[in-house]
Order: sequence, then structure tokens, then C-alpha cells
Amino acid sequence: MFIGGVKEAQDPNHGPSRIGDRAMLKVWREHGAPGGLASDPLSGHECGNSRYLAIAFFDACLAQRLPETGNTLRPVDMTGAWFGNPDLSSAQPSDEFTGNKAEALWLPDATFAKAWMSYNKTGLPNDTTPPQAPTKVHLSASGELSWNAEIDLESGLRGFIIQRDGKEWVRLPEKPVGKIGVPLFQGLTGGDTPVVALPPMRYATKSGEAHEYRILSVNGAGLSSEPSAPAIKE
Repeated sequence: MFIGGVKEAQDPNHGPSRIGDRAMLKVWREHGAPGGLASDPLSGHECGNSRYLAIAFFDACLAQRLPETGNTLRPVDMTGAWFGNPDLSSAQPSDEFTGNKAEALWLPDATFAKAWMSYNKTGLPNDTTPPQAPTKVHLSASGELSWNAEIDLESGLRGFIIQRDGKEWVRLPEKPVGKIGVPLFQGLTGGDTPVVALPPMRYATKSGEAHEYRILSVNGAGLSSEPSAPAIKE
């Protein structure tokens, strides 16, 4: 699966490589090899939000190929594939596609095809599920809140909401981090490397005050988790 940026294809330095990608893919497809292409309308040579489409692609392919037992990969299941139009406009199930399948873009299944169509139009993750609620929320004797959070593979973690006595009190980070792709708690460089590999999940409150604290995770699509269990006082 080739994933590039629209602005990259228009760049004089990187554009020729994207022409090469399409030429290589064309030969693959003419020989029946599974392969496809996506294009992010928001990005150039940087990775943008391509990681989320890549994760969805690997999930679909691994679900088809990993064996239930043993160490031999199963063949790609072409029967459940969708085919995308070369202009990236739309996709249909293989048995409904009326174009030239030898030139069409192979998409492993319906779930990925829908994510692919959304990505080509918006450049954003196709995420409709909220993240998991934070866990192990503690309040130290000095008044510092700390917690753990699970990653969100569909759109990443944008940040956290701290509730005090059942009402929103603080959002972290206070300002979006990074300029590449959706704003994330870690921030990202152009090469898809986090600005901070693992930012500390903690926040200082005033010690000695009696309040109930809960934490919510917010993903890259802006969806919030359920509130965590109340903070445990250490």
C-alpha cells in the first residue's frame, strides 16, 4: 500500500518518486498482485496521519493471513476484497466493481475500504469509537495527580480532561502539540517520531483540598472516554 501526500506529488523534488510509485503499482496490478495506493490531501512529504491508515491495512491483511495453527501464512483472500478507482474517488466490492480490475487499487476488505475512502477525502483518521478510560489514577499527599492510559490505534491520544467534583476542570495539554497530522499528547515530527516518547501523565493540584478527581482520555478524533474511577489518595 503506497501512501503519499497530495502536496508531495506536486513537489519538484519528491513528485518524480510518486510517479514511480504509480508505475510500479500498475505493473503489480496487471500481474494480479494485491496492492493499492492512498493519498493524503493535507500533507506533503511528512507522514501526516498515514500511520492510522497503515495500522488499519496491516490489521486487515494479518487477519487474512495469520494461521490459526502452525507457522505458514495463509494466502491473501481475494474474494472479500474491494477495488478502488485509480483516481481514489470511490471503491466497491470486487463482485460489484465494473471498472478494469487489472488497473484498480486492491483493498483487503470492506472495513479498510471505508477507511481508505475517508482518508483520501479528508486526510484524517476514520475513528468513531472513544478511547479507553485512564486507569490507576492516584492523588499523592503533595497533591499530584498521576494516571495511566492505553494507546488509541485508530486516531491516537490527543490529551486528557481532568474532572474535579464531576465538572471539567483542566485539559492537557492546554494547547495542541505538534503541527503534523492531528494534534497528539506526544506531538510528532515530520518523520513520524514523537516529540516526547512518553510524556508524564501527571498534574499538580493544591494539597490539602478535599476534591474528587477523575480523568478522561480524548483521542485524535476528539472523542472522550468514560471518566476514570475516582483518584485513590496515597
